[in-house]
Amino acid sequence: MTITSEPITSTATTSTATTSTAGTGTAGTGTAGTGTDRAAVAQHYTLAGVPWLALDLTGGVNGVFSGVDGTVTIGTVTVPVQVTPPADGAPAHIDVEPGQLTLATISAAAVSAGGTDPLVALPSSLGAFVGGIAVSHVGLAVDLSGRTVTAAEITVTADQPWWVLPGHFEVDDLHLTLAYTRAGDSYTVEVTGGGTVLGSVVELAVLRGDDGSFTLTVHGPTAPGSPSQASARSPAWLAAPI
Repeated sequence: MTITSEPITSTATTSTATTSTAGTGTAGTGTAGTGTDRAAVAQHYTLAGVPWLALDLTGGVNGVFSGVDGTVTIGTVTVPVQVTPPADGAPAHIDVEPGQLTLATISAAAVSAGGTDPLVALPSSLGAFVGGIAVSHVGLAVDLSGRTVTAAEITVTADQPWWVLPGHFEVDDLHLTLAYTRAGDSYTVEVTGGGTVLGSVVELAVLRGDDGSFTLTVHGPTAPGSPSQASARSPAWLAAPI
């Protein structure tokens, strides 16, 4: 599912930290051998249409980052992080555990900020089930040179069974991930996860149709060369407006 949103934005502000030696350096300029100006750069990274998620880094010298401190903000929660850019120039990966933050809290922040609501990507029954569960993991991929967040993952893990079809079909040990990926000036969101059904480990995918209907696809254990797939559709999901 691709959702069109405003272009990715980021801002950069520069502040100057001056070091000098009393009586030998010149404040604000520095003197070779006695003091050197070092411009500390603060960078703000966001993903288009996802205002409830941001990365702020403060550090580096003259725009060059080696190992810097910063914060990741998810909804109303801010978590300190430390980022070490990969030597090969690949996107930096940041993983955080935000504690008691829930998808419902993120949803409220998204509505308030006018951005994408993560619960919109889920059928109402699943959204109601996972909305109050604490987010177990947030992962970011960040292009430091391009100053953009290129991907973000929000994962929840349930300790109670989710009844897909009440009384007939349930998923135990459910873990669900909403994966946002930058796509030009917009983004895509994919909902995947896993759990156990009748004691067997399964993989899940939640697909939203253009008409607002949802399909839950369940991939069970497979034999080499013989993949098996089962799909479960709930009439209530097909009729539920988003």
